[in-house]
Amino acid sequence: MAYFRIKHGDVVVTYDGSKEFLEQVIPKLVSQVGDKVQKMASEPIPEPVVPAKPKRKKEDSLLKLIELQPKDTQVRRFLCAAALIQVNQKGKLTTSKVNELLIEEKLSKLTNASDSLNQNIRKGFCDRPKPKGSEFFVTPKGLKEVGLGRVV
Repeated sequence: MAYFRIKHGDVVVTYDGSKEFLEQVIPKLVSQVGDKVQKMASEPIPEPVVPAKPKRKKEDSLLKLIELQPKDTQVRRFLCAAALIQVNQKGKLTTSKVNELLIEEKLSKLTNASDSLNQNIRKGFCDRPKPKGSEFFVTPKGLKEVGLGRVV
C-alpha cells in the first residue's frame, strides 16, 4: 500500500492505495501541473487596474461657484455648497455635510449653518422632506439661483 498527499492552498489531493497506481498517476499529475506552472510563468502578469481619479472641472469648484455670486454671504455660501453636493450626488444633504465641503475646499466654516438653512428655506431655495428631519434638498429655484439650474 502507498499513501500520497499534496496540498496547494485550499486544494488537497490525497491517495491511499496500490503502489502500481501511484507509479502511473504521479508522473502524469506532476507533468500536467508542471505544464500549467510553466504556462502561467510565461504569461505576463497583468498590471492592476487602478481607476483614474476623475479630474475636477473648473465649474465644479465651490470657490468658482461662490465667486460667480453677486454677494458672498454665509446664506449664499451655504446654498452654493448645498447645491454642489446635491448636483454631484454625494449622499444625503445635511448642514454638517455643507460645513465639511466648505472646510474641504479651504473656505471658512459657517457661523450658524442651521440659520443659513432656515433662511434658504424661507426664500424657497431649500426644503425638507420631513418637517423635523436633519436632511434637506435644494429646490430647482435654489439651483437656478446659484447658476446650477441647467443641471436639473
